[in-house]
Amino acid sequence: MIETITVSSRGQIVIPERVRKEFGIVEGMKLVLMKAGTKIILEREEEFLKKISTAGSQSF
Repeated sequence: MIETITVSSRGQIVIPERVRKEFGIVEGMKLVLMKAGTKIILEREEEFLKKISTAGSQSF
């Protein structure tokens, strides 16, 4: 899936409807924004917290 979006003068973006539906993104949902090199990654907060919780409980 490829979508083109536009950044508003206030720095806001709109996640296209079909992307929101596919990923189950609803109003009020919290997302985590991460930088990976020159890429921006959005992930559901709940999924991000699960990952860091699991990573923290593993012994190295």
